[in-house]
Amino acid sequence: MRIFFHAFSSHISESVKQALQEDFIKADRLFLILTVVQWLLVSTATALPTGTYLFGFIAGGIVTLLVGLAYLFFRGTVVCRMVVGASLMLFSAIMIQQGLGRIEMHFHVFVSMSFLPRYRDPIPVLTAATVIALHHLIGNYCQQAGWTVAGMPVSIFDYGTGFDIFLLHAVFVVVQAGVLTSIIVDNT
Repeated sequence: MRIFFHAFSSHISESVKQALQEDFIKADRLFLILTVVQWLLVSTATALPTGTYLFGFIAGGIVTLLVGLAYLFFRGTVVCRMVVGASLMLFSAIMIQQGLGRIEMHFHVFVSMSFLPRYRDPIPVLTAATVIALHHLIGNYCQQAGWTVAGMPVSIFDYGTGFDIFLLHAVFVVVQAGVLTSIIVDNT
């Protein structure tokens, strides 16, 4: 496990720990910028087809605030990396809801997860995979039950619901998380 979670290893030198810390802070800054860009995106472009500007602005603003607070108080730590991993999936959830479950909005999950190896730490990848799996599992139930959010029906999938659909999506996320984790471990 020492190799898998290198950032927490007691067997690395102080100079390597310092270099990792500096790199984590640089990555945190990059993800803070990407968070603001995503907030602008969900407040405008992805809201355009369904007119969900206010939903995108408020939900995206909350996510951006969380990342901003994590950066302010926890930059360079695993807490900030976990918040960033979760926030990417929360933006995916916002986009999926704005698209009323449109499958193309799910692409954001895979695109944004592919940025996480920048951290050189598997924990943000595992956090992101967990958050989006829970979103799909709970959202699938809420969609089947006919729940609403911000006056819209909860929409995870635009072509139906079911545990089988959730499992299919989860398998793809697990595969991607596994590959990204392998890349991180092999290249760190």
